[in-house]
Amino acid sequence: MKYPVQVNKSYYSLKSYLAPKRLSTYCLLLLEVASLDPKKILEIGPGNYFLTKTLKLLNYNVKTLDLDPQIKPDYVIDVSSDEILNLKKEGFDLVVASQVLEHIQYKDFVKTLRNLRTITPRLLLTLPYARAGAAFLYLEFVVPLLKKRVSLQREFYYKRKRHQFTGEHYWEIGKIGFTLKKIRKDISKAGWKITKSYFNRDHPYHYFLVLNKDE
Repeated sequence: MKYPVQVNKSYYSLKSYLAPKRLSTYCLLLLEVASLDPKKILEIGPGNYFLTKTLKLLNYNVKTLDLDPQIKPDYVIDVSSDEILNLKKEGFDLVVASQVLEHIQYKDFVKTLRNLRTITPRLLLTLPYARAGAAFLYLEFVVPLLKKRVSLQREFYYKRKRHQFTGEHYWEIGKIGFTLKKIRKDISKAGWKITKSYFNRDHPYHYFLVLNKDE
């Protein structure tokens, strides 16, 4: 199914898009990629190519995939279609999809994750976590005896809202019917194990998930 996800290129050059909070997400993505040390990466939804170009400057082997041919990705494919299975032989050991999967209807979420599982053993996601009607708590402290830094993150909803499709996002975590518990359960249903998950403390709207195949 084709989704209306084409974005005017000028959108990516707006000051509101290149805000420090979004750059903080790029920084965390780069750190996660470095910790995973992949040999061949596929970025789905490269947008302004900030992440892909930076990774290439750091000598990573990166290819891109998008539904929109105007973005000029290496692969013009709808991530929710079975066509993505054709990439199985490409040897990607990491797929990155940052703020992408909310652009497909939720009924296709599990199937899409299962398809991605056939082309890579590891998946790095960020998903939108609705902030309306919620407060986010972040605490970080050091345990001296363990010489370890510990963080605690928690969201508190005083009023959940129903999601309204406005041409881009079909769903967001935290909206009515899309609790974090449900999203995590469906990720597991698709055959993935969540090895790390957290809010970007500088931009809580972006929720990070590092996934490995659940063998």
